[in-house]
Amino acid sequence: MPPGWTLLTLLLAAPAHPMPHPAPPPRTRDRPAAQAGCVTCHPAIAREWSESLHHVAGSDEPYREAHAREPLPFCQACHVPEAPPRQTPSAWAEAVGVGCVTCHLTAGDAVLAIPGNHDPATPHRLRRDAAFAGPSACAACHEFAFPDARIVPRPDLMQSTVQEHAASWAADYACADCHMPWVDDGDARGHRSHRFAASRDPDLLARAVGVSARRLPGDLVELTLTPHAAGHAFPTGDLFRRLELRVQVIDDTNPRAPQRHNLGRSFATRPHGPVLARAQIADTRLHAEPVLVRFDLHDGPGPVAAICEDLSQSWVAWELRYQRVAFPDPRRQGGAVLDGEVIVAHGVLPGASE
Repeated sequence: MPPGWTLLTLLLAAPAHPMPHPAPPPRTRDRPAAQAGCVTCHPAIAREWSESLHHVAGSDEPYREAHAREPLPFCQACHVPEAPPRQTPSAWAEAVGVGCVTCHLTAGDAVLAIPGNHDPATPHRLRRDAAFAGPSACAACHEFAFPDARIVPRPDLMQSTVQEHAASWAADYACADCHMPWVDDGDARGHRSHRFAASRDPDLLARAVGVSARRLPGDLVELTLTPHAAGHAFPTGDLFRRLELRVQVIDDTNPRAPQRHNLGRSFATRPHGPVLARAQIADTRLHAEPVLVRFDLHDGPGPVAAICEDLSQSWVAWELRYQRVAFPDPRRQGGAVLDGEVIVAHGVLPGASE
């Protein structure tokens, strides 16, 4: 970081150059050729990017299935930003996803970069911008309203990660501090990791939240979720992401289904003048304060006689799962079709006599 720069300077800097954006950038260069040049000259970073969700943004199966259900240009603009959103993307644009050129070649021929102490000899010009080190680099693709925003007086945000970050304990830190940690290159400089750790990284998810569990009188189980390393709401991003808490009595002679409780955002379609628009009706995600959830072990599925059963000696298993919901299933309460989930934390509570 150059002398005189502070982290606050970087975070508050107004962009002097165009930041990464879902709209297709000006085609001032042959972008496939430019992307190939990035990969050739920066092989270590390219390997990291090749393993990232950015790389598969336009080709992984959950996105392809979702886009087949709702083929909106709005979605393609972020997931396949190297193609015009209203056109069928080329095989290259779909395969590259969010590429090197998407974030670093936002206008003209100069490569966008963070402030540095020196400019090494490069085959291209550099445009160093303090804003690229802060939330502005991520904001255009990670905070936006619903597609119907233009016709709704006060539209809800479909994703609100940047606002959540600004209201969190991590407001003075950059998104990259967690999602692009420094990697030792073996020299004095190093580089930011381009694996873009996110919702499919079990270690990152485990650091995001603390979970404690205890038994209470009356066969109650209390789980407390405490925000830890997440610098935004947890979960954030996609409107259908959610947490699922599970509690289950361990009984080999009388197996029981687990009780479940979901934390996430809920939406409804409501009239706005002559049109219908989507609006948020509830947000039970983990924000700045701990969330406490209690389960009555007698409320789980089972015969009515179980209400009077003494469960104080029974062991109880609990889990916290991070779920990527493909789409809600309206046929049952809390129902959903998942495209994946990660067990973030789990444990067992012994019976009273243990």
